[in-house]
Amino acid sequence: MKLNGLADLPHAKRLEILELEYALQTRRIKSDLILCYSIVHRHSCMKPADFFVLRSITRGHNLELFKPKCSLDVHAEV
Repeated sequence: MKLNGLADLPHAKRLEILELEYALQTRRIKSDLILCYSIVHRHSCMKPADFFVLRSITRGHNLELFKPKCSLDVHAEV
């Protein structure tokens, strides 16, 4: 889709004309956070354990998310 007349405009003005609330990077982060929330609170068919390590802690928030470390050794010979 080509939008005529927007190529020479500053990014902020293009967002305003297209009625977009945020820049693309911000929209992607927002979408990632919404998906994460949906997974953790089981509003999705995806299992939280497939994506995160859930740990309860004694102080602060009652739930922390940790991304498990990858154990794939890409340099190992097969």
